[in-house]
Amino acid sequence: MGPRHVSGSSCVPAMFRAFSKIEEEQVQGTKELRENLKTLESALEGKQYFGGETIGFLDIAVGWIGCWARMNEEVAGVNMIDAEMIPLLNVWFQKFLELPIIN
Repeated sequence: MGPRHVSGSSCVPAMFRAFSKIEEEQVQGTKELRENLKTLESALEGKQYFGGETIGFLDIAVGWIGCWARMNEEVAGVNMIDAEMIPLLNVWFQKFLELPIIN
């Protein structure tokens, strides 16, 4: 599965499992989400944004993940976007959410 396919089809179900009250489901959902995000991160290697030097369609399409995950990490007490495991994507989420057009 390539990075462009990961954005919606795999991340959303894994995110919901990460918020499960059942610990096993929460652990599995978080693990699956991080694996999907790692795949997505591979599309950022050597680039500022997914499209290169400027924000593009894929940035817009997956940008909500960072916003939604950050808010829900606090609520559920689950660290979904692990800065050590996905450092490029973590930095990208921070930069993306700070863009004036997004913020």
